[in-house]
Order: sequence, then C-alpha cells, then structure tokens
Amino acid sequence: MSENASDPVERQVDAYNRRDIDAFLSCYASNTAIEDAAGTVVMRGHEAMRSAYRELFLASPNLHAEITTRIRVGAYVIDEEHSPVGVARPRKSASSRSTMSQGT
Repeated sequence: MSENASDPVERQVDAYNRRDIDAFLSCYASNTAIEDAAGTVVMRGHEAMRSAYRELFLASPNLHAEITTRIRVGAYVIDEEHSPVGVARPRKSASSRSTMSQGT
C-alpha cells in the first residue's frame, strides 16, 4: 500500500492495483456516478461498479495503474495514469477526475 493510506484517492488506486473489489468500492459513495469524457453516466452505484470492475479484475491479471501526474485543486483530483493493456499491446494512457466530498 502507498505511504498515504488516509488519502481516499491513494486507497482507491492501491485497491485497484490489488484487484480488491471490496476495498476499491469502499473508496466511493454508494450513489457514485461514473461518467465518460463527455459527461454521460456509464454506471451508477456500488452494484453496477461491482459488476463492471469485478469482470475487469478477473479478466486482467496484470492490471496495474501507475499514476504519473496528479493535480489537486480543492475538491478535485485529476490523475494521469499509465496501465499495461496486454502482453502483446503497449501501455495505455488515461486520465481520471475525482471529486472529493466530506466523508470520503
């Protein structure tokens, strides 16, 4: 686990890298909405997230997100991450934005 276990963003990344679905979901409010880049909700709530991420975790034994850049502005966190896609495919880059609220 990372050095800052009290940081919910770090806990989420650590749980993701361990493919620990329960620890991963505990970093999110039960009514969390996951949106794509256009702002369209692609899943909402723990059960939808559990289904999608459990499938990803089971199908991806080499799953690992490396945060290369993190920007914090108030309640917002923006991560740039690099992840292996597969054995024969190069690493992919992605960005994610999290909004923090009280109690998370």
